[in-house]
Amino acid sequence: MASGWLARGGMLENLAQLNELGFALFSNIAPVSPETTLEALERAVFEKKEPATDYKRYLRILRLLAYDPVLFERCSALLIQIVGPGNVDNENDEGRRIFASLFHMYFSGARATIDQRLAVARSLLLSDDPKRQALGLAALRASLESVHFGSTSEFEFGAHSRDYGWWPRSRAEVLDWFKKGLTLAEELALSDKPVAPNVREIVAEQFRGLWSSAGMYDDLERVCRRISEKEFWPAGWIAVRQTIHYDSRGSEATVASRLVALEVDLKPKDLLQKVRSIVLSETMLYVGVDASVDGTTDVQKSMAQDLGRAAAADESSLGTLLPDLMTGNGGQLWQFGRGLAQEAKDPRAMWNKLVAQLGLTDRDMQNVQVLRGFLNGSQRARS
Repeated sequence: MASGWLARGGMLENLAQLNELGFALFSNIAPVSPETTLEALERAVFEKKEPATDYKRYLRILRLLAYDPVLFERCSALLIQIVGPGNVDNENDEGRRIFASLFHMYFSGARATIDQRLAVARSLLLSDDPKRQALGLAALRASLESVHFGSTSEFEFGAHSRDYGWWPRSRAEVLDWFKKGLTLAEELALSDKPVAPNVREIVAEQFRGLWSSAGMYDDLERVCRRISEKEFWPAGWIAVRQTIHYDSRGSEATVASRLVALEVDLKPKDLLQKVRSIVLSETMLYVGVDASVDGTTDVQKSMAQDLGRAAAADESSLGTLLPDLMTGNGGQLWQFGRGLAQEAKDPRAMWNKLVAQLGLTDRDMQNVQVLRGFLNGSQRARS
């Protein structure tokens, strides 16, 4: 009966047009034959003329169908088709959250292997479509999550015997999962693909959990150092600094020393790198001092002023930094402006240079904190 209703010409064939009763019927008979249910959804989404977004109410059913490893790739393709045109750049988008939930190590509701899941993520990350890239980034971020797990979705599916999805049974399986995820992240982070900067950001975001909770020391050291060799990586250095500040005291001495050594390799080496890390970074916290010393916000302010003074004496570096200084949202821009004023040989010429750059900046992107700090520093210098 269920197969007949879901078949071509059946009572439930036109899924986009089902009323509430029809949708309730579909939802209740879907577990009877997952394969037939998936075929009906594939016909509806891929063969019909309605926009794919008309099938959003079927997302949770597709998530339940994705439990079976044999159906995982097909369910993923349907989810991507339905969710893709939506606001997938928004982390709170329901479709994005449902899709990304399939890539968590715990509570995913899917029995697919890590290789199956990363194959889907990789194809999205290598796509030329920004929407698909955004879904791939969400999947990669979820696969590297090591601390925050949970689910608000249901796992029951009719009379089928279900669990929470694949679950690591040993430390070795946990390591294998994250090793493969980091291998994919490393490949893309070092590439020239459009997603490379975003992938590097994800590695930085997940660094602390992967280091302190998952113990992925060898892989993280390799990935971080390779990224640092390619280019300066402020987010990675900040992530290491935060991990030192919050977690080093409770870790083994050898692990703590490895983290300190990694911080030394990643930390900024010249004026441009230091300003971008300490002044322009929006996430800068407890960084900017030697790895063996705990940082404070007072130290950060002092360093920001010192960097402002150094930039005032380095016309070339200041010219490179000016566009970012007028648009950045870092918390130390005001202090940097004070430092500029304190060291400026010709304060009026320096002020005119700042104003000129502000005039070249889109009004919606302007941030005048450096100019405010400069005025304060100039006033203090005169008084």
